[in-house]
Amino acid sequence: MVEDVAAYRRHCVAWHYLAPCWFAAAALATRTRCPGKTAALTQWRPEGLDGYAELFLRLSEHHSDARPRSPRHLLRAAHVALEAAMRRVPGGDRPDGQDQDHARTHWAMTAGMLRVRVARWLYYLDPPPDVATEYLIRREAKELRSAAQTLTVLAADEVTAAQRLAARMAALIPTGPTTADTLRVTLARWHQQKTTVQDFLSLTPDDVHL
Repeated sequence: MVEDVAAYRRHCVAWHYLAPCWFAAAALATRTRCPGKTAALTQWRPEGLDGYAELFLRLSEHHSDARPRSPRHLLRAAHVALEAAMRRVPGGDRPDGQDQDHARTHWAMTAGMLRVRVARWLYYLDPPPDVATEYLIRREAKELRSAAQTLTVLAADEVTAAQRLAARMAALIPTGPTTADTLRVTLARWHQQKTTVQDFLSLTPDDVHL
């Protein structure tokens, strides 16, 4: 970061601003889940958006920009790219099965958010020297609380197998303030209940019947 602050700013626009939105748009448009943001930028390139996808993929991977752009210029480009990408996302104009589609989308987005938690928490709990992660640990509470609430709604009356799985997964998510001890306890619980966790994370949207 210190060696090239300008390049790091460009990376932040690509990786932390555009890439998450591109990842979400790809999931909504294809009704599948890419393994990550890099895969989304690589695999989902609607007609006319290849150039944007390639540009932001290169910047997210810290490659140099052939024509160095300012962060402000990149933000404008990101807005244009995302508006165009969202036009490729199917609208909600199909009443048949719409509730089921929404539920599957919520399932996929929640699973995607939880899938990256283990690696993130391990980093937070054992960061490199001089890297402070206490604030990041505290911020986890909001996303975990939202995930637990989403899964509780999806579980409903626990009639179907997917609903019962959602209920079991919700029970494994802490909903209070997050501390280092909270993350350690949750990691241990997820390891003890790894069958439930793996079943939840591996279920594809088309297999979700609520």
